[in-house]
Amino acid sequence: MSKKKTPLLASKETNLKLQNNNRKNFFSTIIESKFRKYTVLLALFIAIITIFIPVSKSKVSICVEYDKQLTSVAQLFYDTGSGYMEENSFKAEVSDKKAEFIVGEDTISKINRLRLDPVAEQQDDFAIKEICVKCNGKNILVYSSGALRKYVLSVSNAVINEKNLKLTNIQDDSNIYFSENLASNLKKAVEDKIKSADLVTKMFRAIIIFCSIVVVLLFAQYIFKRNNRIKEIFRSFAEKNRL
Repeated sequence: MSKKKTPLLASKETNLKLQNNNRKNFFSTIIESKFRKYTVLLALFIAIITIFIPVSKSKVSICVEYDKQLTSVAQLFYDTGSGYMEENSFKAEVSDKKAEFIVGEDTISKINRLRLDPVAEQQDDFAIKEICVKCNGKNILVYSSGALRKYVLSVSNAVINEKNLKLTNIQDDSNIYFSENLASNLKKAVEDKIKSADLVTKMFRAIIIFCSIVVVLLFAQYIFKRNNRIKEIFRSFAEKNRL
């Protein structure tokens, strides 16, 4: 026959169990608090590191818009200090009254001056309506025909209007030479846009990474804690069945 526990003994065992449970809850609270603290610190540390990781290169293009549709190929030359050379140029087919040159972020910083060959062969009179600079598909700098005229140094194999970029008597291999000021303005606009865009991208990336790490680690803690509670329930159930 099993011995029955006296009320005093049972009371002592109950108090001990309560004390043990209180200790467990106390230490569990401390551990959970520290875990949350270190989770936030770890996520913040990783997020700050990602700010210094470079983002992908921006897509930079120079778009020339004409006043009418032409069937030709335009060519844009850039001078890095050694004159205009074929290898330092971009070609683009004139389509929908436009010719777009994909320049690239790295090339922009090398440009000192620009030369535009608006068409490759003899053409009827036409005008360049505007030239715009795009960064990732968005206009960041736009020059109208009249605003561009002050940057023109000279024109060969064509005659240019005094107030805008209307061309007449256009022969084969016509060229428009622009001043250094135009290239300087172009570079500054692109550099400023890329810096601001990079900062926004890096901050957004850091926030996403920070939030993701915190959510994943806290969710892992929740699953781990839940499994421990399930184990405790089964353990206490098994102990009661023994008695």
